[in-house]
Amino acid sequence: MAYQIELEDRGQDLIRLTVNFETGVIEDAGLCSWLYATGEHVVDVERLHEDRIVHFRKNGGPDQWFKYPMIRLSLDGELLAAA
Repeated sequence: MAYQIELEDRGQDLIRLTVNFETGVIEDAGLCSWLYATGEHVVDVERLHEDRIVHFRKNGGPDQWFKYPMIRLSLDGELLAAA
């Protein structure tokens, strides 16, 4: 199972993420997979329903977040939330 996250498109390369449901590991990040889908970036899946900000950590480091807000959240194709 995997979350599909769509970020607000403001012309940036990162607009979609696929995140493992159980581990939170980013499995695909489209054009930015070389940077984020390396197995080192883990999304805080428990916070996905709090607001439109996607929080993550790299190698257990400090809390970070993607600059662009989430506009759509799905789980295996089933829509969970949309802005």
